Amino acid sequence: PTGTTPIAYYKLDNSSEDFSTGSYDGTDTNIEYRFGKYGQAAVFDGSSRIGTGITSFTNNLAISMWLNPSSVSSNGNWIFGNWNSTSQDIYFYINSSAQLVVNFDNQSGGELTVGSAGDFVIGNWIHFVVSMSSGNYVVYLNGVSVATHSTPTTSYDNGQDYEIGNVPKSSSVASWIGLIDQVRIYDAA
Repeated sequence: PTGTTPIAYYKLDNSSEDFSTGSYDGTDTNIEYRFGKYGQAAVFDGSSRIGTGITSFTNNLAISMWLNPSSVSSNGNWIFGNWNSTSQDIYFYINSSAQLVVNFDNQSGGELTVGSAGDFVIGNWIHFVVSMSSGNYVVYLNGVSVATHSTPTTSYDNGQDYEIGNVPKSSSVASWIGLIDQVRIYDAA
């Protein structure tokens, strides 16, 4: 967002270092780095993940990243988030139809499938952004708003680390398989 500094910025150029403040250097698990959208990108093989060290968001946030899937699992692929099956979760994944699913708080009506089946094409880059302010959020794919929704919950802290390419403590959806590049996380919409 204009005039703001990310709380974490992962260029993913051969490391998961936080280039904004250095407060949230990532922790790699089974990550390789190869040519990406801009410079290098993190390669996720289905067992990979990057722990961010971020455990909570309150009220306003924006998350931006470039995604390039290598395959789509029959039950989908995690992109980002945390999940404990109770509350105060945020997570994003693509489903088996290769369309984006966005969830705030794992509440009834909180999970929203957006865009169209096949939005995520194997081998193609897509830019994904979600921006939330006071419980109202907008989802963008390649700069186009594809959904708006609201949630009554504006504080997200279930005590777990937010991860890139996976979600802690869940086996219901497969880990990301493909490339992720240029992840920016803001505490502003």
